[in-house]
Amino acid sequence: MLVWMLTDLGFAQCSVDQAVFHKVMPKSRQCIIIVVHVDNFTVAADSMALIEASSTGHRKHVKLTDLGKLHWMLGLEVKRDRKASQIHISQCTYIDSILQCFGFDELKLLSTPFDTQVCLTHEQAPVTTEEFALMCDVPYCEAIGTLNWATLTMCPDIAFAVSTVACFSANPGPVHWDAVKHIFRYLAGTCNLWLSYGET
Repeated sequence: MLVWMLTDLGFAQCSVDQAVFHKVMPKSRQCIIIVVHVDNFTVAADSMALIEASSTGHRKHVKLTDLGKLHWMLGLEVKRDRKASQIHISQCTYIDSILQCFGFDELKLLSTPFDTQVCLTHEQAPVTTEEFALMCDVPYCEAIGTLNWATLTMCPDIAFAVSTVACFSANPGPVHWDAVKHIFRYLAGTCNLWLSYGET
């Protein structure tokens, strides 16, 4: 817990994400936001002077290394268009890496994350010896974990599909694994899309 950010530097902690700290300057009304992940700080502010002043305060408590403008963060590629006041985020590299990790990089692409014609139930768990043998080496939970990270960062469109297949993590069957592969096939077809924030 970075208590000194709250007590010494006057930051407030976000109520919905404890890794996010924010501060509004009383006179100028300028704002600074700091996102913390382990030993990495990502900083956004209304001015460079505010960032520099904040860095001076942080250096009293921790050793800082300034890596410059943000280009990558937790598997996300970040591009800024200052003239258009826009920020663009992509997770293409991460998605490509997990597709290769699970051997799904050659799968046929799909345009939806979930097949609505398929009804998944716990009764579809392995029953026969052949089904247990088929599923024993399937990295089901690992695949769910990688999909969950994609959901949390910039792919909310797969949230329903991922939460559905996650319900069967304790004892997944071949049908459940096919549904997981369906999500990967959808991501493979949409990984080049960017999430954009700012003026349109």
